[in-house]
Amino acid sequence: PLIRARNGYRVAVAELAKLLALDAPPRTTTTYDLRGTLDAAAGSYELESAIRTGVANRAEIRGLQTRVSAEAERVRVEGAGLKPEISLFGGYDFLSSQFEGPGDYTNGAVAGLTAEWRLFDFGATKARQEQARARRRQAELDVEDTRRQVELDVRKAWSRYQEARELIASQQKNIEAALVAIVLVSVVPMAV
Repeated sequence: PLIRARNGYRVAVAELAKLLALDAPPRTTTTYDLRGTLDAAAGSYELESAIRTGVANRAEIRGLQTRVSAEAERVRVEGAGLKPEISLFGGYDFLSSQFEGPGDYTNGAVAGLTAEWRLFDFGATKARQEQARARRRQAELDVEDTRRQVELDVRKAWSRYQEARELIASQQKNIEAALVAIVLVSVVPMAV
C-alpha cells in the first residue's frame, strides 16, 4: 500500500503540474516552486457579441450552409426533368462515291433540331424533386441545430468566465483579510 500511495502521490503531482501549466522537471522530484502573484487580466466580454462571433466563425455551420446550397441546387436539377429537352445540331457533309468517277460527289450542310419531353415520367421526377426538397430541409434543420449547439457552448463558456471572475474577486478579498490578519498578529503580541 505504501508503494501504491507514493505512486499515486507522484501521479497527482504530475496532474497538478499539467493543470497549472508547469513543465515537469527532468528528474523525478515532486516539488514545485509556486510562489508568485495572482494577477488576472481584466477583460470584458459581451455575451451577445460572443454568440454572434461563435456562430459566424464555426466551421461546422459554414459546412452545413454549403450543404444547404448544394441541396437547393439538387432540387433545381431534379425539377429540370419536368421540362422538355431541346437540342440543336449542325454540320457539313462531303461524300464521294467509290464506285463512281472522281467528279461524282455530294456535299452540303446538315442542320437539325430535336426535342424530347418525357410525358410519362412526371411521377418519378416529382418524387425525386420532393426527395431533394426533404434533403434540403434536413440540411436546414442541421444548420439550426448546430447553431443552437454553438450558442449553448458559448453560453457555457461565458458562464464559466463569469464564475472565474467572481472567484478571483472573492479570493482577492481573502488575500486582503489574510494580510490584515498578518499585520495584526505581528503588531499585537499574543497573551500567554
